[in-house]
Parts: sequence; C-alpha cells; structure tokens
Amino acid sequence: MLRVTGIIIVTVLFMALAYYGFVEMFTEPVKEDSKIHAEVILAGEGYGYQIYHGERVLIKQEFIPAVHGTKPFTSPTDARRVAKLVMEKITKRVSPEITQSEIEALDVVILED
Repeated sequence: MLRVTGIIIVTVLFMALAYYGFVEMFTEPVKEDSKIHAEVILAGEGYGYQIYHGERVLIKQEFIPAVHGTKPFTSPTDARRVAKLVMEKITKRVSPEITQSEIEALDVVILED
C-alpha cells in the first residue's frame, strides 16, 4: 500500500512539473516595458475596460468584477482604477482576478438594484 501511495505522489508531481514546463514554454513572458495598456469602454449604461498586449485584447470586462450580477462601472475613473490593478497583476505574472475586497479598497461605486 505504501509503495502505491508513493507511486501516485511521484506521478502527480511529475505531471505538475510537466504542465508547468509546457505552460512556461508556450507562454510569452510579460515584461515591464511590454505594451500592456488599458482602454475604458462604454458598456451598456456605464463603463468597462479592455486590457491589451500590443494590439491583442487580453481582457474585455464590461461589468464590475467580483460583484453579484452584471453591473457596469458608473464612471470611467472607477473602470480605469480597476484596469490599472489588473495590468499590475499581469505585469507581476499573477492571476488578474479581482476580489470584492480589492473593489472596496479602490472605492468603486456600485449602484444597488
């Protein structure tokens, strides 16, 4: 039984390392001087943003992330603040996911239904 557990652990570790190597091999690193930029867009009755790498759209966000429902940003300033945080995360090569606490920290206005 102990040997089977050891084989399973080694197999899982090998697969994780193989996946990591594959991802690193086929993803282009994002450098500080790369052409990551954001654009505020109109989205319904509010605003959203798009994040670009060069001319390629990486993220199109038409509503406030981490908020229940699909509510657009109420101002271009709010959309720009969140887009800036997303760009910082991309540059640092961490998940660009935005949390509710980050939305609150950026003082993003969220209209109630």
